[in-house]
Amino acid sequence: MSVFLIIVGYLVGGTPFAFLLTRQFGATDLRYVGGGNVGAVNVFRATNGSMAVIVIALDVGKGCVVVLLAKSMGLSDAGVAGVATAAVVGHVFPVWLKF
Repeated sequence: MSVFLIIVGYLVGGTPFAFLLTRQFGATDLRYVGGGNVGAVNVFRATNGSMAVIVIALDVGKGCVVVLLAKSMGLSDAGVAGVATAAVVGHVFPVWLKF
């Protein structure tokens, strides 16, 4: 069960909300703006402050969701830490954007 939740943590953590939201609302591709980073600072540069705040909230939320899911499934503290680490790794190296 913990390996499955670690994979889920990685996939959820790798969801690029900054990329998805800016694309949904017609902004330019973040990978070609500013530093090329798909993150809240680049969202701020490409759009506005309120969109960046939404991205930060969603990024924090996805980490919280997978940790709460792991805790509710009864994983040990080490298992929860593994899921949290997988979410961070997914956030930094998202499979959806080819790492």
